[in-house]
Amino acid sequence: MTNKLNKSEIEKMYRAGSSIRELAELTNRTYEAMKKYIQRNFKDITNEKNKKIHSANERIIKMYTAGAEIKDIAKVTGRSIKAIHHYVERYAKEYKEERNENKKYIKEVNGLLDKEVKRQICDSSFLKYNRQAYKTVDNILIYDTKRNGTRTHDVPKAFQLIENQ
Repeated sequence: MTNKLNKSEIEKMYRAGSSIRELAELTNRTYEAMKKYIQRNFKDITNEKNKKIHSANERIIKMYTAGAEIKDIAKVTGRSIKAIHHYVERYAKEYKEERNENKKYIKEVNGLLDKEVKRQICDSSFLKYNRQAYKTVDNILIYDTKRNGTRTHDVPKAFQLIENQ
């Protein structure tokens, strides 16, 4: 069986949260050998552990169900877009309906915000008052993200790239 621990001791430690790597070191086995040993002997435990969502990934699920875009989740969590996309495809399928409802709500709220912002100040006046947020390159106004950061929602979409008049 194993060098230092018997099967029941390994099972207790694995159920208690010991990693495969820790158990491999204790038994003088390689990681791969211990992983196979656990998969063969403790199928019920491995299925439970695979279904659990780690606390680091709970944030991804919460943001995804709230309607956040994958690229925004990647930026906040510091992971790649590909990793977030893979995680969402694998573990968040059951949250798609809730996400779609939240995205509809966000779209509706953003539409109302746009109307309210335009009611307060028209696009051309907004541009006049906020010229420092743009730089001119070949008679085209470009939002300067290096100096101003991310373009906020209330900045008129027409002024992302617009010809200077």
